[in-house]
Amino acid sequence: MIIQAVKRGGLLQSVVTADNLEAKRKQFKKLEKFFPAPRWARIESLQTNKFRGEWICAPRSRKTKVLLYLHG
Repeated sequence: MIIQAVKRGGLLQSVVTADNLEAKRKQFKKLEKFFPAPRWARIESLQTNKFRGEWICAPRSRKTKVLLYLHG
């Protein structure tokens, strides 16, 4: 049901460009109610003058180990 709604909404059918970036972000934001972050996750927002992102920390995670995920 959720996958059908995503397909119907066209969320995955077009490439993200500078022209539609904000619209895509709003669409993905709506999906958060269906796929919330786990309660145990600690999420820290990060923003620099060049990018923004999030640190997602799990219980017992080590500050010396990092997994960098670049989607696209």
